[in-house]
Amino acid sequence: MSGSEVLYSGGDGNQGGIRVDCPPAVGVVGRTTEISCSFRKRFPDQRITITAVTVTRRDTGPVFWFKGGEKGNHGDQGDTRFNLPSREDPSLQITNTALSDEGLYDYLVVTDRGSTSGTFWISVTGTERVDCQSADGVVGETTEISCSFGKSFTQSVTITGVRVTKIGATDPVFWIRDGTAQGDPRFNLPSREDPSLQITNTAVSDEGLYKYVVVTYRGPASGAFRISVTAKYRPPSTSTRPEKIVDGGPAEFHCSASGGYPAGTIHWFDGTGTNWMKNATLEITEGEDKLVNLSSRLSLTKIDSDWGRFRCVVFNSRFITEGESTFRGAYRGECDRYVV
Repeated sequence: MSGSEVLYSGGDGNQGGIRVDCPPAVGVVGRTTEISCSFRKRFPDQRITITAVTVTRRDTGPVFWFKGGEKGNHGDQGDTRFNLPSREDPSLQITNTALSDEGLYDYLVVTDRGSTSGTFWISVTGTERVDCQSADGVVGETTEISCSFGKSFTQSVTITGVRVTKIGATDPVFWIRDGTAQGDPRFNLPSREDPSLQITNTAVSDEGLYKYVVVTYRGPASGAFRISVTAKYRPPSTSTRPEKIVDGGPAEFHCSASGGYPAGTIHWFDGTGTNWMKNATLEITEGEDKLVNLSSRLSLTKIDSDWGRFRCVVFNSRFITEGESTFRGAYRGECDRYVV
Protein backbone atom coordinates (compact mmCIF):
# COMPACT_ATOMS: atom_id res chain seq x y z
CA MET A 1 0.00 0.00 0.00
CA SER A 2 1.38 3.37 -0.94
CA GLY A 3 0.55 6.67 0.74
CA SER A 4 -2.41 6.32 3.06
CA GLU A 5 -5.69 4.48 2.86
CA VAL A 6 -9.04 5.96 3.93
CA LEU A 7 -10.48 3.58 6.51
CA TYR A 8 -13.50 5.63 7.54
CA SER A 9 -15.19 8.86 6.53
CA GLY A 10 -18.33 10.20 8.18
CA GLY A 11 -19.47 10.83 11.75
CA ASP A 12 -17.99 9.50 14.98
CA GLY A 13 -15.51 6.70 14.18
CA ASN A 14 -15.73 5.15 17.66
CA GLN A 15 -18.75 2.86 17.96
CA GLY A 16 -18.32 2.81 21.74
CA GLY A 17 -20.20 0.30 23.93
CA ILE A 18 -18.42 -2.94 24.76
CA ARG A 19 -16.07 -5.47 23.25
CA VAL A 20 -14.92 -8.93 24.24
CA ASP A 21 -11.23 -9.78 24.71
CA CYS A 22 -9.98 -13.38 24.91
CA PRO A 23 -6.27 -14.20 25.37
CA PRO A 24 -4.99 -17.41 23.76
CA ALA A 25 -5.80 -20.58 25.69
CA VAL A 26 -3.55 -23.58 26.21
CA GLY A 27 -5.22 -26.95 26.65
CA VAL A 28 -3.93 -30.37 27.66
CA VAL A 29 -5.41 -33.49 26.07
CA GLY A 30 -8.14 -35.02 28.24
CA ARG A 31 -8.40 -32.06 30.62
CA THR A 32 -10.64 -29.00 30.85
CA THR A 33 -9.46 -25.95 28.94
CA GLU A 34 -10.34 -22.55 30.40
CA ILE A 35 -10.86 -19.79 27.80
CA SER A 36 -10.67 -16.66 29.91
CA CYS A 37 -12.56 -13.79 28.27
CA SER A 38 -13.67 -10.41 29.57
CA PHE A 39 -15.75 -7.45 28.47
CA ARG A 40 -13.94 -4.19 27.82
CA LYS A 41 -16.44 -1.48 28.70
CA ARG A 42 -16.55 2.25 28.08
CA PHE A 43 -18.16 2.59 31.51
CA PRO A 44 -16.51 0.22 34.05
CA ASP A 45 -19.61 -0.02 36.28
CA GLN A 46 -21.81 -1.29 33.43
CA ARG A 47 -23.59 -4.55 34.26
CA ILE A 48 -23.94 -6.80 31.23
CA THR A 49 -26.14 -9.87 30.71
CA ILE A 50 -25.37 -12.33 27.92
CA THR A 51 -28.39 -13.41 25.87
CA ALA A 52 -26.73 -15.43 23.10
CA VAL A 53 -23.32 -16.61 21.88
CA THR A 54 -21.88 -18.31 18.81
CA VAL A 55 -18.43 -19.93 18.68
CA THR A 56 -17.21 -20.55 15.13
CA ARG A 57 -14.06 -22.35 14.18
CA ARG A 58 -12.45 -20.61 11.19
CA ASP A 59 -11.80 -23.79 9.20
CA THR A 60 -14.99 -25.77 9.92
CA GLY A 61 -17.88 -23.52 11.00
CA PRO A 62 -19.99 -23.10 14.17
CA VAL A 63 -19.10 -25.48 16.99
CA PHE A 64 -21.19 -24.11 19.89
CA TRP A 65 -24.09 -21.69 20.29
CA PHE A 66 -27.05 -20.83 22.48
CA LYS A 67 -29.85 -18.27 22.60
CA GLY A 68 -31.83 -17.27 25.67
CA GLY A 69 -32.72 -19.54 28.55
CA GLU A 70 -31.90 -19.41 32.23
CA LYS A 71 -28.62 -20.50 33.74
CA GLY A 72 -28.45 -24.25 33.54
CA ASN A 73 -30.91 -24.23 30.63
CA HIS A 74 -29.16 -22.12 28.04
CA GLY A 75 -30.53 -23.95 25.04
CA ASP A 76 -26.95 -25.04 24.29
CA GLN A 77 -26.35 -26.57 20.87
CA GLY A 78 -23.33 -27.94 19.07
CA ASP A 79 -20.32 -29.56 20.75
CA THR A 80 -21.51 -30.57 24.24
CA ARG A 81 -17.97 -30.22 25.64
CA PHE A 82 -18.26 -26.42 25.30
CA ASN A 83 -19.83 -24.48 28.15
CA LEU A 84 -20.55 -20.88 29.13
CA PRO A 85 -20.56 -21.08 32.96
CA SER A 86 -21.99 -17.60 33.61
CA ARG A 87 -24.44 -15.27 31.86
CA GLU A 88 -22.43 -12.26 33.10
CA ASP A 89 -18.96 -13.51 32.09
CA PRO A 90 -18.02 -14.38 28.48
CA SER A 91 -15.40 -16.94 29.59
CA LEU A 92 -15.78 -20.45 28.11
CA GLN A 93 -14.78 -23.98 29.06
CA ILE A 94 -14.05 -27.10 27.01
CA THR A 95 -14.08 -30.43 28.81
CA ASN A 96 -12.11 -33.47 27.65
CA THR A 97 -9.88 -31.38 25.37
CA ALA A 98 -8.69 -33.06 22.17
CA LEU A 99 -5.78 -32.32 19.83
CA SER A 100 -8.38 -31.50 17.16
CA ASP A 101 -9.58 -28.53 19.26
CA GLU A 102 -6.44 -26.58 18.37
CA GLY A 103 -7.21 -23.67 16.07
CA LEU A 104 -8.54 -20.15 15.63
CA TYR A 105 -12.11 -19.34 16.72
CA ASP A 106 -14.46 -16.40 16.15
CA TYR A 107 -16.62 -15.53 19.14
CA LEU A 108 -19.89 -13.57 18.86
CA VAL A 109 -21.56 -12.44 22.08
CA VAL A 110 -25.01 -10.83 22.18
CA THR A 111 -25.89 -8.90 25.35
CA ASP A 112 -28.55 -6.57 26.65
CA ARG A 113 -26.11 -3.76 25.74
CA GLY A 114 -25.66 -4.87 22.14
CA SER A 115 -23.51 -7.40 20.31
CA THR A 116 -19.71 -7.68 20.27
CA SER A 117 -17.22 -10.08 18.72
CA GLY A 118 -13.67 -11.27 19.25
CA THR A 119 -11.32 -14.12 18.44
CA PHE A 120 -9.28 -16.62 20.42
CA TRP A 121 -6.69 -19.29 19.68
CA ILE A 122 -6.57 -22.67 21.39
CA SER A 123 -3.23 -24.45 21.49
CA VAL A 124 -3.34 -28.09 22.57
CA THR A 125 -0.42 -30.13 23.87
CA GLY A 126 -0.04 -33.74 24.94
CA THR A 127 1.48 -33.32 28.40
CA GLU A 128 3.71 -30.24 28.68
CA ARG A 129 2.68 -26.64 28.16
CA VAL A 130 3.92 -23.07 28.29
CA ASP A 131 1.62 -20.44 29.79
CA CYS A 132 1.99 -16.90 28.42
CA GLN A 133 0.15 -13.75 29.43
CA SER A 134 -1.25 -11.41 26.81
CA ALA A 135 1.21 -8.59 26.13
CA ASP A 136 0.44 -4.90 25.64
CA GLY A 137 3.07 -3.25 23.45
CA VAL A 138 3.69 0.39 22.59
CA VAL A 139 5.01 1.38 19.17
CA GLY A 140 8.76 2.03 19.30
CA GLU A 141 9.23 0.51 22.76
CA THR A 142 10.19 -2.96 24.07
CA THR A 143 7.36 -5.42 24.65
CA GLU A 144 7.74 -8.00 27.42
CA ILE A 145 5.95 -11.33 26.85
CA SER A 146 5.80 -13.05 30.22
CA CYS A 147 5.72 -16.86 29.97
CA SER A 148 6.24 -19.75 32.38
CA PHE A 149 6.31 -23.52 32.21
CA GLY A 150 3.25 -25.49 33.33
CA LYS A 151 2.87 -27.02 36.78
CA SER A 152 4.35 -30.32 35.61
CA PHE A 153 7.79 -28.64 35.48
CA THR A 154 8.92 -28.98 39.09
CA GLN A 155 12.64 -28.47 38.42
CA SER A 156 14.58 -25.89 36.46
CA VAL A 157 15.22 -26.83 32.84
CA THR A 158 17.41 -25.54 30.04
CA ILE A 159 15.77 -24.38 26.82
CA THR A 160 17.45 -25.86 23.75
CA GLY A 161 15.13 -24.49 21.08
CA VAL A 162 12.12 -22.27 20.46
CA ARG A 163 9.78 -21.49 17.57
CA VAL A 164 7.42 -18.50 17.42
CA THR A 165 4.86 -18.50 14.58
CA LYS A 166 2.21 -15.88 13.95
CA ILE A 167 -1.21 -17.43 13.47
CA GLY A 168 -2.04 -17.45 9.76
CA ALA A 169 1.60 -17.51 8.67
CA THR A 170 3.45 -20.56 7.40
CA ASP A 171 6.99 -19.69 8.47
CA PRO A 172 8.06 -18.80 12.03
CA VAL A 173 8.98 -15.20 12.81
CA PHE A 174 11.65 -16.24 15.31
CA TRP A 175 13.36 -19.49 16.22
CA ILE A 176 16.39 -20.87 18.06
CA ARG A 177 18.05 -24.07 16.94
CA ASP A 178 21.41 -25.48 17.96
CA GLY A 179 22.01 -22.39 20.06
CA THR A 180 21.56 -19.98 17.14
CA ALA A 181 18.74 -17.39 16.98
CA GLN A 182 17.23 -16.73 13.57
CA GLY A 183 14.38 -14.74 12.11
CA ASP A 184 13.24 -11.29 13.22
CA PRO A 185 16.22 -9.81 15.17
CA ARG A 186 13.86 -7.74 17.32
CA PHE A 187 12.73 -10.94 19.08
CA ASN A 188 14.84 -12.20 21.95
CA LEU A 189 14.88 -14.98 24.54
CA PRO A 190 16.77 -13.30 27.42
CA SER A 191 17.27 -16.51 29.45
CA ARG A 192 17.68 -20.15 28.50
CA GLU A 193 15.92 -21.10 31.76
CA ASP A 194 12.87 -18.87 31.30
CA PRO A 195 10.53 -19.02 28.26
CA SER A 196 9.65 -15.29 28.48
CA LEU A 197 10.31 -13.27 25.32
CA GLN A 198 11.06 -9.66 24.36
CA ILE A 199 10.40 -7.63 21.21
CA THR A 200 12.35 -4.40 20.75
CA ASN A 201 11.12 -1.47 18.65
CA THR A 202 7.55 -2.76 18.63
CA ALA A 203 5.50 -2.07 15.48
CA VAL A 204 1.78 -2.18 14.72
CA SER A 205 2.43 -5.19 12.49
CA ASP A 206 3.48 -7.18 15.59
CA GLU A 207 -0.12 -7.22 16.81
CA GLY A 208 -1.79 -10.60 16.65
CA LEU A 209 -1.88 -14.18 17.91
CA TYR A 210 1.23 -16.35 18.10
CA LYS A 211 1.87 -20.05 18.61
CA TYR A 212 4.92 -20.77 20.78
CA VAL A 213 6.87 -24.03 21.00
CA VAL A 214 9.71 -24.45 23.51
CA VAL A 215 12.05 -27.46 23.44
CA THR A 216 13.83 -28.68 26.60
CA TYR A 217 15.48 -31.97 27.60
CA ARG A 218 11.96 -33.11 28.56
CA GLY A 219 10.75 -32.61 25.02
CA PRO A 220 8.54 -29.92 23.40
CA ALA A 221 6.07 -27.75 25.30
CA SER A 222 3.61 -25.55 23.47
CA GLY A 223 1.54 -22.48 24.19
CA ALA A 224 0.19 -19.32 22.63
CA PHE A 225 0.07 -15.60 23.31
CA ARG A 226 -1.54 -12.45 22.00
CA ILE A 227 0.18 -9.10 21.43
CA SER A 228 -1.88 -5.91 21.41
CA VAL A 229 -0.20 -2.71 20.22
CA THR A 230 -1.01 0.93 20.90
CA ALA A 231 0.48 4.28 19.92
CA LYS A 232 -0.40 7.65 21.40
CA TYR A 233 -1.69 10.36 19.08
CA ARG A 234 0.43 13.45 18.61
CA PRO A 235 -0.96 16.79 19.89
CA PRO A 236 -3.78 17.96 17.57
CA SER A 237 -3.21 20.63 14.92
CA THR A 238 -6.05 23.06 14.19
CA SER A 239 -7.24 25.73 11.77
CA THR A 240 -10.40 27.73 11.06
CA ARG A 241 -12.16 29.09 8.00
CA PRO A 242 -12.37 32.01 7.82
CA GLU A 243 -9.27 32.75 9.87
CA LYS A 244 -11.17 35.46 11.77
CA ILE A 245 -14.56 34.10 12.85
CA VAL A 246 -17.26 36.77 13.34
CA ASP A 247 -20.21 36.44 15.69
CA GLY A 248 -23.34 35.53 13.71
CA GLY A 249 -21.38 34.41 10.64
CA PRO A 250 -20.41 31.02 9.27
CA ALA A 251 -17.53 29.08 10.86
CA GLU A 252 -15.58 25.96 9.98
CA PHE A 253 -13.22 24.35 12.46
CA HIS A 254 -10.57 21.78 11.50
CA CYS A 255 -8.76 19.45 13.90
CA SER A 256 -6.37 16.59 13.12
CA ALA A 257 -4.18 14.21 15.10
CA SER A 258 -1.70 11.70 13.69
CA GLY A 259 0.49 8.75 14.65
CA GLY A 260 -1.96 6.88 16.88
CA TYR A 261 -3.20 3.30 17.04
CA PRO A 262 -5.80 1.81 17.09
CA ALA A 263 -8.28 4.20 15.47
CA GLY A 264 -9.78 6.72 17.89
CA THR A 265 -12.11 9.65 17.38
CA ILE A 266 -12.41 13.44 17.73
CA HIS A 267 -15.25 15.18 19.58
CA TRP A 268 -16.15 18.86 19.67
CA PHE A 269 -17.27 20.87 22.71
CA ASP A 270 -18.28 24.51 23.13
CA GLY A 271 -17.70 26.68 26.20
CA THR A 272 -20.91 25.42 27.82
CA GLY A 273 -19.82 21.79 27.57
CA THR A 274 -22.22 20.86 24.75
CA ASN A 275 -20.90 18.11 22.49
CA TRP A 276 -21.19 19.03 18.77
CA MET A 277 -19.84 15.73 17.47
CA LYS A 278 -23.07 14.97 15.54
CA ASN A 279 -22.51 18.12 13.48
CA ALA A 280 -18.96 17.11 12.54
CA THR A 281 -17.42 14.76 10.00
CA LEU A 282 -14.49 12.48 10.75
CA GLU A 283 -12.01 10.93 8.32
CA ILE A 284 -9.70 8.12 9.43
CA THR A 285 -6.70 7.20 7.29
CA GLU A 286 -3.96 4.62 7.71
CA GLY A 287 -0.33 5.07 6.66
CA GLU A 288 2.09 2.45 5.41
CA ASP A 289 3.27 1.92 8.99
CA LYS A 290 -0.37 1.16 9.97
CA LEU A 291 -0.46 4.22 12.25
CA VAL A 292 -3.76 6.11 12.12
CA ASN A 293 -4.47 9.75 11.27
CA LEU A 294 -7.70 11.43 12.42
CA SER A 295 -9.12 14.52 10.71
CA SER A 296 -12.38 16.16 11.77
CA ARG A 297 -14.31 19.17 10.46
CA LEU A 298 -17.07 21.03 12.31
CA SER A 299 -19.13 23.35 10.07
CA LEU A 300 -21.56 25.94 11.46
CA THR A 301 -23.75 28.16 9.29
CA LYS A 302 -24.12 30.72 12.07
CA ILE A 303 -21.96 30.89 15.18
CA ASP A 304 -23.11 32.45 18.43
CA SER A 305 -20.46 34.05 20.63
CA ASP A 306 -22.50 33.03 23.68
CA TRP A 307 -21.39 29.46 23.04
CA GLY A 308 -17.89 30.47 24.10
CA ARG A 309 -14.68 28.91 22.82
CA PHE A 310 -14.83 25.63 20.90
CA ARG A 311 -12.31 22.88 21.56
CA CYS A 312 -11.55 19.58 19.86
CA VAL A 313 -10.73 16.57 22.01
CA VAL A 314 -8.84 13.52 20.72
CA PHE A 315 -9.89 10.17 22.22
CA ASN A 316 -8.07 6.87 21.76
CA SER A 317 -9.85 3.58 21.03
CA ARG A 318 -10.63 3.15 24.74
CA PHE A 319 -12.26 6.58 24.79
CA ILE A 320 -9.48 8.05 26.94
CA THR A 321 -8.44 11.65 26.20
CA GLU A 322 -5.02 11.90 24.53
CA GLY A 323 -5.03 15.56 23.50
CA GLU A 324 -7.15 18.66 22.97
CA SER A 325 -6.95 22.14 21.54
CA THR A 326 -9.07 25.24 22.21
CA PHE A 327 -9.95 27.73 19.47
CA ARG A 328 -10.13 31.50 19.76
CA GLY A 329 -13.65 32.80 20.37
CA ALA A 330 -15.80 34.63 17.80
CA TYR A 331 -15.26 38.35 17.10
CA ARG A 332 -18.19 40.60 17.96
CA GLY A 333 -19.06 43.88 16.27
CA GLU A 334 -16.97 46.36 14.30
CA CYS A 335 -14.66 47.05 17.23
CA ASP A 336 -12.84 43.87 16.29
CA ARG A 337 -13.11 42.46 19.79
CA TYR A 338 -13.35 38.70 20.16
CA VAL A 339 -15.29 36.99 22.88
CA VAL A 340 -13.21 34.72 25.11
